[in-house]
Amino acid sequence: MGSMNSDIGVATSTAMEPGSWTGHGSIGLPKDSRYNKIDANLYFPSGASTPSLNFGSFWQNIFQAPMSNPPLTVPFATITHLAQNTTVRPTGLVTGSMEGAYQFSWEGYTYLSLSSGNCCSEPANDTNPYQSLAPPGEEYHIMVCRSAQASGGIVDQQG
Repeated sequence: MGSMNSDIGVATSTAMEPGSWTGHGSIGLPKDSRYNKIDANLYFPSGASTPSLNFGSFWQNIFQAPMSNPPLTVPFATITHLAQNTTVRPTGLVTGSMEGAYQFSWEGYTYLSLSSGNCCSEPANDTNPYQSLAPPGEEYHIMVCRSAQASGGIVDQQG
């Protein structure tokens, strides 16, 4: 918890069986203080020749980067800030996070499904080695947002 020492790698398989996977290492996302390189999801925008990768959590939430085709690396340093939870929380509690994003297209819109909220209200420390659960109503929950664009303008029902 609280570390940004992570990376996203890729492995491929033609059989999807144990022992048939080939690891290709890191996809090459640059380190950045805005995001954590976790919770990867490939998105294939309708009509696009290359997929995009959605990733990130907590700090500034969900980001998107173009992938190579086949999707083994991030060939460009163009990273788009896709979504952020700006929900105001009770005094003393950090802004909720968003993670585990899954993006898909349907009937002319791009939808982003993700988990939002918090696991805990207080981090573990020397006097309390366990994290306290989030207050009722602020636990992780699933959100769905949409946009007419593949990489931006994503809003929830309240805009």
